[in-house]
Amino acid sequence: MPEYRIEYSKKNSARWLSHLELIRTFIRALRRSGLPLVFSQGFNPHPKLSYGPSLGVGVAGMREYLDMDLVTGLPLAECLSAIAQQFPPGIEIRCLLELPPSAPGLGKMVNCAWYRLALPAGQNVDAWQQTVDRLVGDDLPIYYQRPKDGKLFDARSALAACRLAAAEDGLILDLLVELGGGAVSLRGLVETLFSLAATAGCFEPARVTRMALLRHNGGFVNPIGERKQLWEA
Repeated sequence: MPEYRIEYSKKNSARWLSHLELIRTFIRALRRSGLPLVFSQGFNPHPKLSYGPSLGVGVAGMREYLDMDLVTGLPLAECLSAIAQQFPPGIEIRCLLELPPSAPGLGKMVNCAWYRLALPAGQNVDAWQQTVDRLVGDDLPIYYQRPKDGKLFDARSALAACRLAAAEDGLILDLLVELGGGAVSLRGLVETLFSLAATAGCFEPARVTRMALLRHNGGFVNPIGERKQLWEA
């Protein structure tokens, strides 16, 4: 059975879909497409789909991924045409490719994510630059205490790289975040950074965009096999 990988974006109004709502949206859209989907067995069969790491409600994603199995292979242009028009505003199918039989699944392909945080207006540039310099300049732990149970996490262990940059409408903070392994949550990481910068602010999902999902192993490669430089879209 051939397997295909879809690259899509989730933004604008669609950013407010939960992961469960996103799954339902994809199932409905792919059913409407008429593609020969492979279904699970049992009382309530559903298409065999595999999703990348979930996005928090309100967080946009520019390059998200989904794997699907088809009963028979079809030309890529035909598949893309069949599904591209089936989605609501805010979800755009960017790319489709057929995977070779030995291709690793998304769970093994992705180990880090690039998030972009649009900082609120009126931020102290020097304070944020000092925070970034501290993060990249030493390896001392920076602790985050999870509110619900008081458990301590080393926020630095979740952060592979960061940078501060200027955009047309203010400052942005780019974060390369390690995935899995019990790492601190994105919310916890962002709240820790605001605390380090000693500036007003909190985690606002609508200010966050996941720019890319990547595998970091000496270099960077995305789930459709493109090699990337750090902070390259």
